[in-house]
Formats: sequence, C-alpha cells, structure tokens
Amino acid sequence: HLIPKLGNIPLKQLQPADIETYYAEARKNGRADGAGGLSAQTIQHHGRVLSQALNHAVATQVLGRNVAQFVKPPRPKRKDISPLTREGVIKLLGAASQTEFYYPLLVAIYTGLRRSELLALTWADMDLEERYLSVNKGIHTHSSESERIQPPKTDKSKRLVSLPIDLVLALRHHRETQEAIWDELGKSMGMGDRIFARPDGSVIHPDSLSKACVRLAKQAGLGGVHLHTLRHTLASMLIQQGENTKSISERLGHSSTAFTNDVYGHLMPGMEEATAAKVNAALEGVIIGPARPLS
Repeated sequence: HLIPKLGNIPLKQLQPADIETYYAEARKNGRADGAGGLSAQTIQHHGRVLSQALNHAVATQVLGRNVAQFVKPPRPKRKDISPLTREGVIKLLGAASQTEFYYPLLVAIYTGLRRSELLALTWADMDLEERYLSVNKGIHTHSSESERIQPPKTDKSKRLVSLPIDLVLALRHHRETQEAIWDELGKSMGMGDRIFARPDGSVIHPDSLSKACVRLAKQAGLGGVHLHTLRHTLASMLIQQGENTKSISERLGHSSTAFTNDVYGHLMPGMEEATAAKVNAALEGVIIGPARPLS
C-alpha cells in the first residue's frame, strides 16, 4: 500500500501533506480489490509502519525529522464491549464440550490470551505443578504466507500467567487424553508439541478457531460473540471481583495500564465508590470535628 502511493517521492521531499493525502485516499478507496476504502484501524497500522521507517531514517541521520509524527491517522470508533456473563460462559463451553475447540476456548476464558498466543502454546510453556503458563511467542498467518512463529506483540506481552486449580485439573485431563490418542496413532508426545492440536497432531489454524467460536456461540443462543469477546469477558469479571488495573493489565499483556483504563474504564464506575467506602472504613473516627471556616 505505502510503496505504490508514496514510493516515488524522494525521502527528503516527503511532506505531511503527502501523508494526509494518502490517508484520505486510503479511507475512500484503498482496498486492493477496489471494493471501497480501508478501515481506520488498518490505516493506523500503515501509519505506524511508515513512522517506524522514518524514525529509523532520523536515527541514521538520513532525515532531520519524522514528518509522519505531524499527521494523525483516522481514529477507529471504539466498539462497544459486550462480555459474556457467567451463564453465557457455561452455555458456550457446553456447546464446545464435544469438540476439539473446548480446551482452547476454556483456556482463553481463564487466561485472556490472544489468539496468536493461545495457539502457539506448547507443553514446554505449561507448568502444571507450579500452576502457570509462559507466554513467549505467537502464531501469525497471512493469506500469502504459511504459519510463522514470532515473538510476542510487545515486551509487556511476554509474561507468566497464573492458572486456577480448576483449570490445571482440566489441562491435566486434556494432556492424558491427548497422549492416549497419540499412542494409538503410534506417536509420542513431546514437550515441544502444541497444547491445542487436532487429534492427529496437526495444528489448528487461527481462523478455524475464530470461526468455531462464533459458530458455537450461535448454537448456544449467544449473539455477537467472537473469540476476542473471551478476552473482554475475563477483564470484566476481574473488574467485578475488584481486581486492580495493574494486575488486569499484566495478565492481559497490555502495553500499559493507561491502555487498560482506556479499553475497560467504562466498566469501572463503581470501583471508585467502593474504594472510597474502604478508605472511610479504614479511617473511621479519625476526624475530631468539623473544620473551622476559613476567615
């Protein structure tokens, strides 16, 4: 996208107006198939790529400034988050219980892992004795490429995620079942094998998991549910349980607590009231009397 539209402009002649024009044209008619414009989210990604390239040019003293920093790409509209309730989780897992997608959906609900992180997990990443998993890579696919294993999305994405005892027990059962199936096929399962794979050991394609989640949710009578909904569901449930933003941000692998607040802040209006009540309980009785009026 960027090279055909901006690649003929000498680097030192690139101006903010050129980038503004690119954003406007991409928004109107930027799709490669000619079927309309690109989403604001996609154009933001283009802007990040361009800005990183220009930052490198500045760092290597090819340019004196990064002109992309002076142009704001279109902001995507924040979609309303509709997390599942506890009853919704039960319905979804019930629909998935006899399918190969049950365990990946179960772990997604309990941990909030991204799709790429979830499907990249191997048994070497899972410590069922100490009850945690390690997020250290992700699966990425492209229409023109085969599956690629890459480092996590950001430095904060690399993390340890603690596992509740109920999930540990479920994963132990999953491992035993997986080992038994592989034995019947004459294969031995190693620590480097994927936790979530088809019965024959082949990998589950990320799009297959996403489509299965939507399909199973509809079967369960749940509308508007996508795989990313499960990540939102965990966050909303932690908020309801009174968990602090820093812990939620670390569990989800967000780049900052500010991002967590931006995404889930609207779910926290009662949190400040609860905090005020706790402060009042802790300090009850310390106020001797009414303050004197200012003269």
